[in-house]
Parts: sequence; structure tokens; C-alpha cells
Amino acid sequence: PYIIFSGKHLWSSWICKNSFAGTRFNVSPSGWVEEQIFFDWLSKHFIPAIAGIPKPVLLIFDGHQAHISTRIIKLAMDHMVE
Repeated sequence: PYIIFSGKHLWSSWICKNSFAGTRFNVSPSGWVEEQIFFDWLSKHFIPAIAGIPKPVLLIFDGHQAHISTRIIKLAMDHMVE
């Protein structure tokens, strides 16, 4: 799981101590995905999770502006995520 809270700071009291292994937590002012949060999810959550899967891998997303940037596209191409 990847949990996004609405806020400017991620407080330790928000992080569940007995969450599933590998759960990541993040914050944004709106509580929604922004480009840097999607990049974090892609680089530190999704790509490591698909390390043992034959490439290329197809990732389907909704085309939201937070999902499209030069660094996101480069990262996806470097890891054979289409």
C-alpha cells in the first residue's frame, strides 16, 4: 500500500506501526497525488515490486498531469515500463 495524507508534514503518529511490510506513507497539501509523489511511488514502490517480472511491463494509468513528466517517462523507459 501507498498512503497519502493531506498535510505539509508527515507526522510519525500518522504511520501505523503494524502496517503491511513495504507500506509507504507520504503527504501533499491536497491529499492527492502530485508529480513528486507519483515519482516516489514509481521509483521506490512499483519498480522494486516488479524487479523479478519479465520486461516489458505495462502500467495503465489515467493520464492525470501528475503522472506525466520528463523524469517519470525516463524512469519508466529505463526500467522497461510501458
